[in-house]
Amino acid sequence: MARGERFTPPSLCHVRRGPAKLYTARKRSPAGSDPWLVAVRRGIQISDRTTQCAPFLTSDPNWTQQELEDSGAVFTAQQVFEIVAALRSNQAELVTRQGIDGIMTKSATEQMKEWVVQCTLKMPRHLAGTLAYNHWHMDWRDLIPRINLPTLIISGRASAAAPWKSQKWIHRQIKGSQLEVFEEAEGGQHFMFIENPEKFNRMIMKYLG
Repeated sequence: MARGERFTPPSLCHVRRGPAKLYTARKRSPAGSDPWLVAVRRGIQISDRTTQCAPFLTSDPNWTQQELEDSGAVFTAQQVFEIVAALRSNQAELVTRQGIDGIMTKSATEQMKEWVVQCTLKMPRHLAGTLAYNHWHMDWRDLIPRINLPTLIISGRASAAAPWKSQKWIHRQIKGSQLEVFEEAEGGQHFMFIENPEKFNRMIMKYLG
């Protein structure tokens, strides 16, 4: 998006079923069997269950560097407690704004960031704290290798919330999966579907065929 260009909220290409399927697209297989799966960087969907982001976001102090990279952990347990407490305090909006700023590229305009912030603030902050606590403690590493559906994984090279190396791990675990990585200049952070919706939607539609 060019500087000075007016930001228009993107029209996202997604098909969903059930709650919280924000960035997941699926299609039916030829014989009407189980849905094929597209896991779009922030979503791994198995039936009606979804986890967003990396395999396990909260680190174990005993992990090796390789385990940290594979899991995509970006928080320590103490950091999780501190962020959740802040989301339940009078600092909630400030923490939200700081968080959004940290997961968008330097090219994102202030208007774009503000739109994301306002969308995020629609959820009461104390509930966001509860959701964050549960989400950041979910460990999906044993389930991901069990996915046996065609899978597309879209990642951002500069993602601070779902490091791209963890998405490579997911790619290795899911046989026959396809991995696409947005470079930082292409909006390749946590919100590439907002920063570069044209490429994102084009990629999804091409995969869905």
